[in-house]
Amino acid sequence: MANDIVNVEPDDSLKTWGWVSYILHLIVAICAVLPGAQASVALLLVALVIDFVKRDNAAGTWQASHFSWRIRSVVWAGCFTWSRRGSGCCFWCPAGSPGA
Repeated sequence: MANDIVNVEPDDSLKTWGWVSYILHLIVAICAVLPGAQASVALLLVALVIDFVKRDNAAGTWQASHFSWRIRSVVWAGCFTWSRRGSGCCFWCPAGSPGA
């Protein structure tokens, strides 16, 4: 059944990989709001790959929800960013544009 309790041995490496992923996400998030700080999208992609690879290893543990949550967060942020690209919903207006 879907609600069966599964006993899984604790895996400290999952906890370590989770911390690595959280730190990469944190670096990208902080750099996104600081003027002049540029974190590469590569850091976010590395964190996303870690989460995808380790998600199956975390199945049945408390860490599984954390891996899935980080994956969903990146996907939703990507959808939000992509959706506002052509909508004129941006805060930067180049010189000479209407309204500048």
